[in-house]
Amino acid sequence: MASSLAGYRFYIPCESGLLKPFLNESDRRMLSIQKSCNCEIRLTQEARLKRGQKVRAVIVTGLDKNSLESCLRRLDDTFPRFYACANLQSAKSALKIVELKRYLTDEDLVIDKPSTPITYYQLAFNLDRSDIPSYEIWREGSDASLIKKLGCTIVVSSKDTPGTGFLRRYALITGENKKAVIHSYDILRSTFTNLPEYTGDG
Repeated sequence: MASSLAGYRFYIPCESGLLKPFLNESDRRMLSIQKSCNCEIRLTQEARLKRGQKVRAVIVTGLDKNSLESCLRRLDDTFPRFYACANLQSAKSALKIVELKRYLTDEDLVIDKPSTPITYYQLAFNLDRSDIPSYEIWREGSDASLIKKLGCTIVVSSKDTPGTGFLRRYALITGENKKAVIHSYDILRSTFTNLPEYTGDG
């Protein structure tokens, strides 16, 4: 299956001393970190306000999360004021979140008849950005067709989730049958094995 790079985003204040390593393309410290960790480190052009402070995002990309974590730790060792690892643990926890919720809605199934209450279930999780090319191929295959036959729908965000952390896409599996929704997620996990297991009630 196709693949792309994993990524991690963190922010640094727009201060000349912090921006300097990025503005100097021949900075030996930055080049050394990228080479040893087999990662790319880049500073985004757009500045934004975060908690009243002007900041710019730093995007680190690599082959896998181990490479990213190694790169982040090297950055903090070399540039302590980056605080690249400050949210690393919470970022790891965010990847493990799998939530199943029950919803009740009224739908007009027949014209001129009272609305019918419909119960449906929604399982929310995060799909790693590096898995998106493979997912685009997978969604045209037999497993995706099987999920449709179970009466379930998968929706994946077209954009990465904002903020600090691993680059990922918010995703939902929706259906009227609770067990079918959970089974659909298990089908997806059979291909994307890095997805966390759903451990809630079946």
